Amino acid sequence: MDIRVAFTPPACKPTVAASSAWPQLAAATPAGLIRYSVPPNLTGDPRAAAIQIGEQRIIIEQPAGNRVFFAAVPGRLTFAVTKGKKTEPKRFALVSETTTLTYSIVAAQPWIQATAEKDKRPGQWNVEIRVDPAKLKRGRNEGLIRVTAQGVFSGPVDIPVVAEVPLIR
Repeated sequence: MDIRVAFTPPACKPTVAASSAWPQLAAATPAGLIRYSVPPNLTGDPRAAAIQIGEQRIIIEQPAGNRVFFAAVPGRLTFAVTKGKKTEPKRFALVSETTTLTYSIVAAQPWIQATAEKDKRPGQWNVEIRVDPAKLKRGRNEGLIRVTAQGVFSGPVDIPVVAEVPLIR
Protein backbone atom coordinates (compact mmCIF):
# COMPACT_ATOMS: atom_id res chain seq x y z
CA MET A 1 0.00 0.00 0.00
CA ASP A 2 1.55 3.29 -1.10
CA ILE A 3 0.61 6.66 0.38
CA ARG A 4 1.72 9.57 -1.77
CA VAL A 5 2.86 12.55 0.31
CA ALA A 6 4.12 16.05 -0.41
CA PHE A 7 6.52 17.26 2.27
CA THR A 8 6.46 20.98 3.06
CA PRO A 9 9.22 21.98 3.31
CA PRO A 10 10.68 19.20 1.11
CA ALA A 11 13.32 18.27 3.73
CA CYS A 12 10.57 17.67 6.32
CA LYS A 13 10.35 14.09 7.62
CA PRO A 14 7.15 13.68 9.67
CA THR A 15 6.58 11.03 12.30
CA VAL A 16 5.02 7.89 10.79
CA ALA A 17 3.26 5.29 12.95
CA ALA A 18 0.51 2.65 12.84
CA SER A 19 -1.93 1.75 15.61
CA SER A 20 -1.51 -2.02 14.97
CA ALA A 21 1.37 -4.32 14.12
CA TRP A 22 -0.10 -5.83 10.93
CA PRO A 23 0.58 -2.85 8.60
CA GLN A 24 4.39 -2.97 8.29
CA LEU A 25 6.30 0.15 7.26
CA ALA A 26 8.68 -0.65 4.38
CA ALA A 27 12.35 -0.04 5.07
CA ALA A 28 13.10 1.82 1.83
CA THR A 29 10.62 3.86 -0.17
CA PRO A 30 10.97 6.27 -3.08
CA ALA A 31 10.85 10.01 -2.40
CA GLY A 32 7.31 11.29 -1.98
CA LEU A 33 5.91 7.92 -0.90
CA ILE A 34 5.33 6.16 2.38
CA ARG A 35 4.98 2.43 1.73
CA TYR A 36 3.30 -0.12 3.95
CA SER A 37 3.17 -3.88 3.48
CA VAL A 38 -0.19 -5.34 4.47
CA PRO A 39 -0.32 -9.14 4.82
CA PRO A 40 -3.52 -11.10 4.13
CA ASN A 41 -5.96 -11.27 7.04
CA LEU A 42 -6.00 -14.93 8.03
CA THR A 43 -8.16 -14.34 11.10
CA GLY A 44 -11.90 -14.81 11.18
CA ASP A 45 -12.55 -11.18 12.08
CA PRO A 46 -12.29 -7.95 10.08
CA ARG A 47 -9.59 -5.57 11.26
CA ALA A 48 -8.79 -1.89 11.11
CA ALA A 49 -5.71 0.20 11.84
CA ALA A 50 -4.89 3.90 11.89
CA ILE A 51 -1.79 5.14 10.10
CA GLN A 52 -0.51 8.46 11.37
CA ILE A 53 1.71 10.59 9.09
CA GLY A 54 2.56 13.81 10.84
CA GLU A 55 -0.82 15.26 11.79
CA GLN A 56 -2.75 13.31 9.13
CA ARG A 57 -4.55 10.12 10.07
CA ILE A 58 -5.65 7.41 7.62
CA ILE A 59 -7.86 4.45 8.57
CA ILE A 60 -7.32 1.19 6.70
CA GLU A 61 -9.65 -1.80 6.95
CA GLN A 62 -9.48 -5.44 5.92
CA PRO A 63 -12.37 -7.91 5.76
CA ALA A 64 -12.26 -11.22 7.65
CA GLY A 65 -9.93 -13.84 6.28
CA ASN A 66 -10.85 -16.99 4.45
CA ARG A 67 -12.16 -19.38 7.13
CA VAL A 68 -11.49 -22.56 5.20
CA PHE A 69 -10.24 -25.61 7.05
CA PHE A 70 -8.58 -28.74 5.69
CA ALA A 71 -7.57 -32.05 7.19
CA ALA A 72 -5.44 -35.09 6.37
CA VAL A 73 -6.82 -38.60 6.84
CA PRO A 74 -5.28 -40.77 8.23
CA GLY A 75 -3.07 -38.60 10.42
CA ARG A 76 -0.14 -41.06 10.72
CA LEU A 77 1.59 -43.54 8.39
CA THR A 78 3.64 -46.57 9.45
CA PHE A 79 5.75 -48.76 7.16
CA ALA A 80 7.27 -52.18 7.94
CA VAL A 81 10.39 -52.32 5.77
CA THR A 82 12.63 -55.20 4.81
CA LYS A 83 16.03 -53.75 3.98
CA GLY A 84 16.68 -53.87 0.24
CA LYS A 85 13.08 -54.70 -0.72
CA LYS A 86 10.51 -52.37 -2.24
CA THR A 87 7.70 -51.35 0.11
CA GLU A 88 4.07 -50.83 -0.83
CA PRO A 89 3.03 -47.17 -0.82
CA LYS A 90 0.60 -45.75 1.76
CA ARG A 91 -1.94 -43.05 1.07
CA PHE A 92 -3.68 -40.23 2.84
CA ALA A 93 -6.41 -37.89 1.68
CA LEU A 94 -6.51 -34.10 1.97
CA VAL A 95 -10.09 -33.06 2.56
CA SER A 96 -11.50 -29.52 2.44
CA GLU A 97 -14.87 -27.82 2.17
CA THR A 98 -13.62 -25.90 -0.87
CA THR A 99 -12.23 -27.04 -4.21
CA THR A 100 -9.89 -24.10 -4.78
CA LEU A 101 -7.10 -24.72 -2.28
CA THR A 102 -3.48 -24.82 -3.38
CA TYR A 103 -1.45 -27.23 -1.25
CA SER A 104 2.23 -27.47 -0.55
CA ILE A 105 3.45 -30.92 0.53
CA VAL A 106 6.98 -31.19 1.91
CA ALA A 107 8.67 -34.37 3.14
CA ALA A 108 11.07 -33.45 5.93
CA GLN A 109 13.39 -36.46 5.38
CA PRO A 110 15.06 -37.58 2.14
CA TRP A 111 13.73 -41.15 2.50
CA ILE A 112 10.10 -39.99 2.20
CA GLN A 113 8.64 -39.36 -1.27
CA ALA A 114 5.18 -37.79 -1.76
CA THR A 115 3.03 -37.59 -4.90
CA ALA A 116 -0.35 -35.82 -4.93
CA GLU A 117 -3.24 -35.96 -7.37
CA LYS A 118 -6.69 -34.39 -7.37
CA ASP A 119 -9.53 -36.77 -6.54
CA LYS A 120 -12.82 -36.93 -8.47
CA ARG A 121 -14.63 -35.82 -5.31
CA PRO A 122 -14.77 -32.02 -4.83
CA GLY A 123 -12.29 -30.62 -2.30
CA GLN A 124 -10.23 -33.81 -2.02
CA TRP A 125 -6.67 -34.71 -3.02
CA ASN A 126 -5.02 -38.11 -2.67
CA VAL A 127 -1.38 -38.27 -1.61
CA GLU A 128 0.74 -41.35 -2.14
CA ILE A 129 3.72 -41.82 0.18
CA ARG A 130 6.66 -44.10 -0.50
CA VAL A 131 9.76 -44.74 1.55
CA ASP A 132 13.15 -45.47 0.02
CA PRO A 133 14.59 -48.51 1.88
CA ALA A 134 18.12 -47.69 0.66
CA LYS A 135 18.05 -44.43 2.65
CA LEU A 136 16.77 -45.95 5.92
CA LYS A 137 18.82 -47.03 8.91
CA ARG A 138 18.01 -50.19 10.81
CA GLY A 139 15.50 -49.76 13.61
CA ARG A 140 12.93 -47.00 13.89
CA ASN A 141 13.06 -44.12 11.37
CA GLU A 142 10.81 -41.15 12.19
CA GLY A 143 9.91 -38.34 9.85
CA LEU A 144 7.02 -36.17 8.86
CA ILE A 145 5.18 -34.65 5.97
CA ARG A 146 4.05 -31.02 6.31
CA VAL A 147 0.97 -29.95 4.37
CA THR A 148 0.06 -26.28 4.09
CA ALA A 149 -2.75 -24.66 2.17
CA GLN A 150 -2.27 -21.11 0.96
CA GLY A 151 -4.56 -18.35 2.22
CA VAL A 152 -6.51 -20.34 4.80
CA PHE A 153 -7.30 -19.90 8.47
CA SER A 154 -5.95 -23.27 9.58
CA GLY A 155 -2.24 -23.79 10.07
CA PRO A 156 -0.04 -26.51 8.59
CA VAL A 157 -0.86 -30.19 9.16
CA ASP A 158 2.03 -32.46 10.11
CA ILE A 159 1.66 -36.17 9.33
CA PRO A 160 4.12 -38.41 11.18
CA VAL A 161 5.75 -41.13 9.08
CA VAL A 162 7.43 -44.10 10.76
CA ALA A 163 9.47 -46.73 8.93
CA GLU A 164 10.54 -49.79 10.95
CA VAL A 165 13.53 -51.71 9.61
CA PRO A 166 14.33 -54.96 11.48
CA LEU A 167 17.59 -55.05 13.42
CA ILE A 168 20.17 -57.69 12.40
CA ARG A 169 20.34 -60.60 14.83
